[in-house]
Amino acid sequence: MPRPDSVVRRASLVVTVLLLTATVTPASAVATTTESGQLSSQSGDALTAATGVGSPPPKANVTGLPDSGQSDASEPSLVGFVANPYADEDAGEYVVVEFPHPTNTTGWTLVDDAGAVASLPAATLEDRVVLSPEPEAVELNESVPVHPLGGQLQLANGGDALELRRTDGSAVAATSYDDAPEGERYALTDDGWQWRVPGTTSLDPVTTEPDRATAFVLPDAPAVVESQLRAAEQRILLGGYTLTSDRVLEALLDAESSGVTVRVLLEGSPVGGVSQQQADALDRLRNAGVQVTVLAGPKDPFGVHHAKYVVVDDSALVLTENFKPAGTGGHSSRGWGVVVEGGETATELASLFHADRTGPGAVDWTDHRSSIDPVPGGSSTQTYPTHFTPKDVPLQQAELLVAPDNARSNVETLLRSANDSIRIQQMGIEGIDDPLLQAAIDAARNGTDVEVLLSSANYAVAENRALVTAIDRLAERDALPIDAKLVDPRGRFSKVHAKVAIVDERHVVLGSLNWNPAAYEENREVVLVLTGEEIAAYYTAVFDADARDEPLWPVPTGIVVAVCVLWVALALLAVARIRWAA
Repeated sequence: MPRPDSVVRRASLVVTVLLLTATVTPASAVATTTESGQLSSQSGDALTAATGVGSPPPKANVTGLPDSGQSDASEPSLVGFVANPYADEDAGEYVVVEFPHPTNTTGWTLVDDAGAVASLPAATLEDRVVLSPEPEAVELNESVPVHPLGGQLQLANGGDALELRRTDGSAVAATSYDDAPEGERYALTDDGWQWRVPGTTSLDPVTTEPDRATAFVLPDAPAVVESQLRAAEQRILLGGYTLTSDRVLEALLDAESSGVTVRVLLEGSPVGGVSQQQADALDRLRNAGVQVTVLAGPKDPFGVHHAKYVVVDDSALVLTENFKPAGTGGHSSRGWGVVVEGGETATELASLFHADRTGPGAVDWTDHRSSIDPVPGGSSTQTYPTHFTPKDVPLQQAELLVAPDNARSNVETLLRSANDSIRIQQMGIEGIDDPLLQAAIDAARNGTDVEVLLSSANYAVAENRALVTAIDRLAERDALPIDAKLVDPRGRFSKVHAKVAIVDERHVVLGSLNWNPAAYEENREVVLVLTGEEIAAYYTAVFDADARDEPLWPVPTGIVVAVCVLWVALALLAVARIRWAA
């Protein structure tokens, strides 16, 4: 039987060798966390707002003559109408016609299902115009020309058909509907003809080439939002869902007192109600002279105003997080944010802000305050370490997308275009049939590697675990390169609230758009698609860190083995001592 001191010497020798080996482990063998990143912007044509008679929808969706397929894109087309306005006796009915080239409409007519005829003006019309028998009663909040219709035109609330005819009586375009909800507009969208509440927009994506961008993530860098607000010299336009952050509130109040123009636009009926904390904050802002507007009531064009952005002078800040301690305060959620420098992106977001703020659902906070009964609310106070610091990086371009106008279709197109990789991180996804998830799955069928990270928060874990199971089964059945999992925060944050994707390590999708039908079709959402290798590298490092199951800074394998051997040696020593004593 060996002596105990012999066992100890042997164990010590083994441990020493392994520790020496671990200390010379190449740096490439140690997993590290890269911190980089920046942000982006986008620009383009000025955002057109209000009643959805702004930029034309895709010609491929234009309804042509009944049972005749799509109309010729070079021909005038019917693109929208309001048949049942809020006004008494339906005053202000109108029809929207798109004229792709200058057209003399002398003798042209609009004919309804009952045969009533209205004559178009004897004029040359071009682009998008509004035609109404009562032009003075038409409610628009954008600069689209309104022309009078002669004769009779009464669109029936219970359903009607409408036909546009030339001077010779030949039909140019037509459409029909079954029922006209009060106050809603029948208009072309990405998904064809739909009823929309007046005040929604029909916007095209806009692209800009920003001067620079700053990428950051939460809860790691909560100071970015406050510092951005405190840097304002001329204007702050904050569009959000809720606002309960004391840091944001104090920054807004200080900016107002220093002469900065401060405007706030929020959802008037958030899920669960307006908290007492938010009511108090908005009261303070209003009393200080800040114009606070909420979207609420039957004329509100959106399901909810869910966007999260700020225009500060000529900079645009876009977030996945709400303006509350758990979000921008850095006390809970994994979220992404970006600051885009350069005037065009800020200009486009400012146009969107003013359109929504002056739309039919806009209500002054003072008026709305008396109609609500605030509910109790709480604030997150947990703190987390900083693993990723903000990073300035070059940016090739930024594309601004908004819902319900164009976000879903354009993100879907981007996902389908992927060649190498797609990384998706979401609080949740409606189901495996979600159109954006299906776009990623289709990309996987073409060989693109797809990773999906979903929240493991208690309120989402059951649905997300079921979706992970469904994705895994599909991937196994069809041999697809898709990996789906729930995120383990590992003490770095509390829950995932991000709504993001990275395509081909070059394009970053970042904003308020949750992957569900309400976000696509009903809510006001704001999304940036940021293009550039360095900004993608920053967010890819964050994603990959969140996707790992091991600690953020893994211990080198040699040290792990050495520790294990040490424990084995100590166990052998203990056994030897027992035997020696026996």
